Amino acid sequence: MDIGGVEAKADVIFSKSISAFINFTYQDGKQTQIGTVTQPGVDSSFIIPNIAKFKSNAGLAFRIEDLFTVSVIGNWVGTRQVLGTNPYGDVGGYFLTNLVISTHQLYNNKVTVSLNIRNLFNVKWLDPGLRAGDGMLLPTVLEQPGITGLFKIGFNF
Repeated sequence: MDIGGVEAKADVIFSKSISAFINFTYQDGKQTQIGTVTQPGVDSSFIIPNIAKFKSNAGLAFRIEDLFTVSVIGNWVGTRQVLGTNPYGDVGGYFLTNLVISTHQLYNNKVTVSLNIRNLFNVKWLDPGLRAGDGMLLPTVLEQPGITGLFKIGFNF
């Protein structure tokens, strides 16, 4: 297996109330299969499947002093190549937007509340199918969840 790549990251603080970040990743991986039952001694090299060569995230956070923080985060994943036996072919990339609203510690630093909304715009996206544990089933693609949310209340004792 041979994997190479590069990653870049930047954090920017515009003011006490506004900050941002961005990152970008490029990765390229190849693996070698040493012979097979049907072709012993014949090696083959191919890309590592199901992994995007390009990925990126960017986010913007707004802090309302002593109350809460609102963060908007975008996540982009490029096309994922799959095994040649997958009849669907390469799986397209996607861009998701997530929203997080979280309070600062309230009531003498005893309580925090947050709301995390993932896939805010209910984007339809797919992931490559992986072989089932029994080795029998190979779904071509798996549809991923639409908009989801998590509401959390934390207590410090």
